[in-house]
Amino acid sequence: LLDTLLFALWMIDPESFVFAGVWDGHGGTKASDFAEEHIWPNFTAALAETKDVAAAFTSSYKKTDEDYIKTGRERQDPSMLLTGTCAVGAYVDLAQRKVTVGNLGDSRAVLGVYADGFVHAEDMSTDHSATTDSEKYRLRNEHPMDADIIVEQFDEWKEDYDCVVKSVTRFTRSIGDAHMKDKTCAKLFNSYRCGVSIDPLPRKHPYISNQAEVKEKE
Repeated sequence: LLDTLLFALWMIDPESFVFAGVWDGHGGTKASDFAEEHIWPNFTAALAETKDVAAAFTSSYKKTDEDYIKTGRERQDPSMLLTGTCAVGAYVDLAQRKVTVGNLGDSRAVLGVYADGFVHAEDMSTDHSATTDSEKYRLRNEHPMDADIIVEQFDEWKEDYDCVVKSVTRFTRSIGDAHMKDKTCAKLFNSYRCGVSIDPLPRKHPYISNQAEVKEKE
């Protein structure tokens, strides 16, 4: 994995809502740039249609992922197809006093709650990582015949062993990363002979998901 780059987006209507998002890119800036440009309009379009904030997060992340990979194919751009971004967004409904968080990847949202004179932290997202038990179970259930769907290997940066999907990445959900979702792009990744090969190629179920997880709190 190359250097991580962070991009933030804020949209505010003082009388009705606050929307904030962090698009944590890996391998370059193209996926996070694309997310910054497209998630908000995709979110507002979905919200206008469904009137459901949770559904709008799920729909907008999925559409942004599909459009990003489609654009990478049309441009025949490996720097798009082989990179991606995690995404964590929060929509605060000021009228209903409710916050909704949509998460995709291993970025994290935490809510500070003031009660009885103290502030305590409350998780608003689950890390979508090969180290998270629920994600391990999901991947092994989707790929029951693949003994290498999650492997444990030594991480030189952490100086400890870590769990990794197909020996390629620790995160388990993202926008982009077409080589972990599409067999043609996986073949492109393998052609670079970088010491890691995606085998077998992704088919019925992708190795990395674009399905957002949503949590709400009044």
